[in-house]
Amino acid sequence: MKKYLTKLICVMLLTSLLASHSFVAFAYDDEYPSQSVRDEITQWVTATAAILNHQNHGHHRLFDLPESDRQRYVGCSRTKLAQSWNIRNAEDLRRQVASLTERGHNAVFLESYMIFSESRDELGEELLFLVLDYLYGNDAVEYVARVLYFGDKWGDRGIIAWDLFRVGTIVCMAYAAGFIEREEAYLLMEPAINLLRVNFSSWEEAVDNYLDGFVYWGNGRNEAIANRRLERFHEIAAAYEDLFDDALFARPHTINLERVSYPVAEY
Repeated sequence: MKKYLTKLICVMLLTSLLASHSFVAFAYDDEYPSQSVRDEITQWVTATAAILNHQNHGHHRLFDLPESDRQRYVGCSRTKLAQSWNIRNAEDLRRQVASLTERGHNAVFLESYMIFSESRDELGEELLFLVLDYLYGNDAVEYVARVLYFGDKWGDRGIIAWDLFRVGTIVCMAYAAGFIEREEAYLLMEPAINLLRVNFSSWEEAVDNYLDGFVYWGNGRNEAIANRRLERFHEIAAAYEDLFDDALFARPHTINLERVSYPVAEY
């Protein structure tokens, strides 16, 4: 029992921290995606960023605005990226995209779930929660219960959409900020698209996972905001029927990553 309690102590102290990262350089060749793939990636970026774009700007089409309209969003996009993401240029963006795609919050979540579920199997849920309450208080009990609930619900997928939707959001904002052009945005988004296709079959399912990740990240204190984001998703989907097209998940993998030298995180 002692070794499991030790693990619990370590994990609860560290779950709010991400591992430090180093990255290799980003590069892409001159053979940009075909127009059909460009259109498809544009839809993925627009859809994954739609909820926050609609919340922040009153519309969801930040990524495919005409160039003249794009200029209106340079200042606010740069401010948001700097304040929320510490992104001030293209290189910062590439590092953050690599971090979210290769590891993100989901890696910490899955590590925590593995340890907590092992402790539950060893001690039983009732005793586990009694020990946690005695050692750390009710907040720890609620945190572990939340991890176990989401882990049981999603299995090996964890909260991966929480990370992948945020890739779409920051790629979209970086384009609006003028840090990158469309060609690089397409390439940065491709790995996230492939992971979304592998793990989900509909936008309803992916958004559910994204919002569970949001609640996990907010330690359960943001459930009302999560409910509002779900309502916003349904409002946008009802108003723009073609935006959240579930057929995107079923399409063949037309995106070819072999031509991309993607920034790979080293841990």
